[in-house]
Amino acid sequence: MSYLAVGSVTQSIAALLSSKLNKPPLMGAGATFRVTTLPPDDDRVHDQTGVNLSLYRIHEDPVTKNMAWRGTRTNPLTSSKPPLSLSLSYLLTAYVQKVGGTLQNDITTHQLLGNAMAILHDYPVLNDIHDADFDADMDSQFPSELRTAFDKIKITMLSTSMEEFAHIWTGFGKAYRLSVTYQVSLVEIGP
Repeated sequence: MSYLAVGSVTQSIAALLSSKLNKPPLMGAGATFRVTTLPPDDDRVHDQTGVNLSLYRIHEDPVTKNMAWRGTRTNPLTSSKPPLSLSLSYLLTAYVQKVGGTLQNDITTHQLLGNAMAILHDYPVLNDIHDADFDADMDSQFPSELRTAFDKIKITMLSTSMEEFAHIWTGFGKAYRLSVTYQVSLVEIGP
């Protein structure tokens, strides 16, 4: 993988959520939901109903930090230089455009977040999804550089304390919103 891998992973998870989120429609047959990849403090997040997937932390994977670079499945090679092995941490938050009573808005937010969580639970290996809505074999939905990686790109829900959430949200200068954190690994950037 190249340095584009970090953005490609974010783009692919957003495409997966976009293709699955409207099934079943939660707010009527004509409802559509937007998937954004903006920082939570960006005002565009609140423009429409949907979920926001924000990459908030990148760290080096300690287990594979010193392993030799193996290349890709289409171009295997061995290098004594290790790849940059990364784990990506995402914040997943649902937003509902305000239209009337806040109770209904909150319930819809909970439904959207639950729907997005169920999607990521049902499809935990990003480069191993093959169905009519999202196919890891299609360049338009999944970049080829991720497809040829030796390792599986796994999506795992993180157990995050309220204190950690408080640090995340205050770092963005925003009040806490119900959200879930995920880790995506392994993303290797070749030397």
